[in-house]
Amino acid sequence: MKKIIMTVGIILSILCIIVFVLCGKNLSISLMLEDNYEKTHYVNDLYDSKELNYRLALNKNEQKIYDEIIKHIINFDETFIINLTGFRSDEVYASFNKISDVFQAIGMDHPELIQYGTSSFQKRQKDTEVTITINYTMSKEQYENNILEIKQIIDDVKKETKDLTDYEKVKYVYDYLGNKNTYGDIHDINGQSAYSAFSDTLSPVCAGYAKASQILFRNIGINSLLIFGDAKYNLFIGDAHAWNNVEIDGFYYIYDVTYSSNGKGVSKEAFYNGFLKNDTSNYEPWNKKTSAFINGLKYKGKYD
Repeated sequence: MKKIIMTVGIILSILCIIVFVLCGKNLSISLMLEDNYEKTHYVNDLYDSKELNYRLALNKNEQKIYDEIIKHIINFDETFIINLTGFRSDEVYASFNKISDVFQAIGMDHPELIQYGTSSFQKRQKDTEVTITINYTMSKEQYENNILEIKQIIDDVKKETKDLTDYEKVKYVYDYLGNKNTYGDIHDINGQSAYSAFSDTLSPVCAGYAKASQILFRNIGINSLLIFGDAKYNLFIGDAHAWNNVEIDGFYYIYDVTYSSNGKGVSKEAFYNGFLKNDTSNYEPWNKKTSAFINGLKYKGKYD
């Protein structure tokens, strides 16, 4: 009998420890997702990014690369070297994938980097240095003018939406970007920038639509998350895509304004095919490390 009691006691003790650890983990995530995480990079006045969802999910070595790269982008540096000293040998060998993950994190944390277009990497197998080349969508002078142009649009949207409900605000942004734009050329790097969705002369692709949406949402008080991943046709096939998760009344929905480009002029139903979707089965985020932040404690909707 004593042995049974001891065994039960041990089991209960282990369960208590597990519960304590899990509760502590959830509490730490909750605190980090609130106001206790200090941002590190100011880019411009378009978007206040605390780098809460993606930089925070990287390890310290990856965060170091993140910090170096974003400073180079802000400075419009076209070619620079990143040192991978401190990484494990297998990480250095897989550096292209690792750096790609960091670039994705930067892109999702900072949609206001409207000058960023594409990047390429060069590295010899045993080297611990990677040469990175950035293609920009605009010059420094154009950048300054385009920032002012977008700020005016943001001010106008703020005025138009100040008395609306959250649902009406999200619909306003969807309607504004959907009716204003047509889907661009996937080979045109301009379409990757949020500026393409605000401009009267450029046409966005999915990333441009989603980044512009994220900027507007942040400025009109909508809690939203920018996500890069795959839009899946079936279990095995998908295309690179970008979309948003938006919160309305405590629930999170897929917001995919890119669909408006296919539906415009076809039917109202087709136009709104990407508006507040509950079904996430066709959406696969790339950054597995951030899945806890996308589908976890803070970003859990009734479709999960």
